[in-house]
Amino acid sequence: LDTGVDSGIDLPAGETILSGYNAEGGIGTADATGHGSSVARLIAAKRNAKGITGIAPQAKILPIKAFQWGTAYYSHIGTGIAYAWQPSTVQNPKEVAQVINLSAWDYGQDIPAASFNTIKDEVNKATKQNSLVVSIAGNTPNDTCQSYRLAKAIYGGGGLIVGGTTFTDSKWNSSGYGSCVEIAAPSENICSGVTDPSNPDSQCLVTASDGKSLRNGTSFAAPQVSGTT
Repeated sequence: LDTGVDSGIDLPAGETILSGYNAEGGIGTADATGHGSSVARLIAAKRNAKGITGIAPQAKILPIKAFQWGTAYYSHIGTGIAYAWQPSTVQNPKEVAQVINLSAWDYGQDIPAASFNTIKDEVNKATKQNSLVVSIAGNTPNDTCQSYRLAKAIYGGGGLIVGGTTFTDSKWNSSGYGSCVEIAAPSENICSGVTDPSNPDSQCLVTASDGKSLRNGTSFAAPQVSGTT
């Protein structure tokens, strides 16, 4: 679940990027911000001539567009999780996600009780269907499950919360922490795929600004765990 996913040379449509779902009620799963595409590349990008590859390049991505970068309706997140784990039917043929990556954060805002319970319940249902929900500890150094109700709902439903580390394997300064953070992965200067999707030989550049190069944040730690899982 993210801002959508754009296919490309390293994320071929049909082969890697499946037909998805727009939980916001719109049409299509195009990515207007690059956030979701960066997350998808970390999980499943095909190897290019520079040796850049996703964690699980044979994985398939079921894109579910549930929010914009910095803006989310919690009802859309609940709807998106439900779509990801629900089995295929004759009326609604679809893929079922084995791992549901949710690189979303509530910025410490309150969540209405109904939305909190819906998200928690859908994560619990996903867990019972053997679909693991992987989410983030957030990007401020606070106790995650005390400060962020979205993480608390996901953890309460049986999801996995991922914190951030540095390349020296210490805690990333901006990562959330606490008893509900059960695993961590690198969160700074993360290569999230090619810098030029039309050129399979391109590589990460610190100065690139197209949304597909080096990234910081637990948003990019969670997909490393999802890909490994």
